[in-house]
Formats: sequence, structure tokens, C-alpha cells
Amino acid sequence: MTIKEMEEQIDKLNLEKLEVKMKKGRQVHFFICGDPESYDEDCGIGNLIVFDEKGRAWTLAKQKWEKGGSFDVHFGKNTGVLFLKGFKMSRYPNLDLAEERGK
Repeated sequence: MTIKEMEEQIDKLNLEKLEVKMKKGRQVHFFICGDPESYDEDCGIGNLIVFDEKGRAWTLAKQKWEKGGSFDVHFGKNTGVLFLKGFKMSRYPNLDLAEERGK
């Protein structure tokens, strides 16, 4: 998916866009977002949501995040599981983004 396709849907979910990791050809590899409703300003901890290249949502609860930071995100070798900052993420299908039809 492209940044434009993802941003429009992420805005509707009211998530804070933190970082985008790109692939070749203007395609998103990972789009890292924070859930502002879960964010505790006193300790800087909230839920992180990562969308993969297919728009599938993954979540990791109670992580420290702020705008401008960089996140280490990758799929585990031969597992199909996403890791963020070394922690295994969980799928969150309720937030999956829809790919534009006809592409």
C-alpha cells in the first residue's frame, strides 16, 4: 500500500503517525502509529500499532513512544510474526486497513 492510501485510513482511526518505513517503489513496509487515547503523559507510555505492507494491524501494549523517535520493526525469520523493539506483537484485525480495489 502507498502512504496516501494508509494515511487516509489511519486519520479516520484517530491514531498518531510516528514513523514510516518504506520499500522500493513508493510502497510502505511498516507504518508505526501510537494510540493517543492510551497514552499516559506522566510516564510517556501508550499502545503502539504497526501496519504492515498489506495494511494488517499489529499491536504492542504499554510501550514508551514519542514523535521523532525511531523504531526497530521486523518480521521474525520464518515466523510471519512482527517484532517491535524486540517484543513480539499481536495481530489486531479490527484495525486492518483496506487496500484500494482495482490495483
